[in-house]
Amino acid sequence: MIRKLSSVSVVIVVRHTLSQLELLGRLLASLRAHFADIETVVVANGLPADMALEMKKVAELIADCTVLFLSEEVHDDVARLLGIDHAISDFVLFTTPLAAQIDALPAMIASLREGNDVVIGEGDSGIITDRGGISSTFFDLFRGVHRLLVGSSYEAQSPTFRIFSRSAALYIANRRDGEVLVRARSLGQGFPCAVIPIDSTERLSVPSMPLGIAVAKALRLVLTGSARPLRLISFLGFGGGIVAVIYAAYAILVYMFKTDVEPGWTTLSLLLAAMLFVLSAQFLFLSEYLVQILSTVPSSSRRQLVAREFRSPASSRAGRLNVIDGAGEFQLGAPEQPAGPENVL
Repeated sequence: MIRKLSSVSVVIVVRHTLSQLELLGRLLASLRAHFADIETVVVANGLPADMALEMKKVAELIADCTVLFLSEEVHDDVARLLGIDHAISDFVLFTTPLAAQIDALPAMIASLREGNDVVIGEGDSGIITDRGGISSTFFDLFRGVHRLLVGSSYEAQSPTFRIFSRSAALYIANRRDGEVLVRARSLGQGFPCAVIPIDSTERLSVPSMPLGIAVAKALRLVLTGSARPLRLISFLGFGGGIVAVIYAAYAILVYMFKTDVEPGWTTLSLLLAAMLFVLSAQFLFLSEYLVQILSTVPSSSRRQLVAREFRSPASSRAGRLNVIDGAGEFQLGAPEQPAGPENVL
């Protein structure tokens, strides 16, 4: 008999509709065959206020469930990172869920047992964002600009079905470019990754993000995902300084070898060259200092986006709490009588 894995946190992002939660019971039943403990983190991203009661009912029916209500609608990748922030298990599962994803779980978990830190379920099924022709063009343009300026690829496929080990999930959540890494097909050295094909065309169509959120995300990823845009200012400052020196040398040569130079032209040219050199040096040093500051400042916290957190009153782990009774003996499970403060660890 194969030993069960320790624990898994199931992260589900719900936006605009609760239809993707219909298969949640089947998903949890499938996971119980592979994991000893299961918790569910549902991130309500942009749900209408009238659906809050339905989300509470979902949390009450599912043991070890946490529902996060966001104060504002954000990109789904940010919502998934919030799910990682609130996960407490040794593995983190992103899912929709869909029937094809549930059927592919055994193969995903088998790959996880082999030692992979990231297991990606990939296929034609999953969440499909309804983008128009203009939005798709701008999205492809953004991906090209991001790769050019940042140096890493922003994957087009949304991370709707993949499993992370705890170390890989924390690495993504704590990185400044976490919104890029959460989509990445590889996290680099130290994090082995596997891709499991899913043979299904089952799709769940969702509307695209509002234009304001999409533009804000694009600017954030380009400007904070890497220091290359800021480093470009350093190169421009360095180049401007070289041009200023060359122009000053040119002005001196003209003064020395040309006889019909207008009075004051050489002085004015050298003054302009000196001013250009000083300004270029300022841009160079200021941008380099900002690069160093940017590299040491931690990534901004996402927890201020959580307006309310609702936890399920039921727990499947309540009978396995480790406590010390009044006699100082170890007991498995909660004591029959409430223990005093001196008896609780």
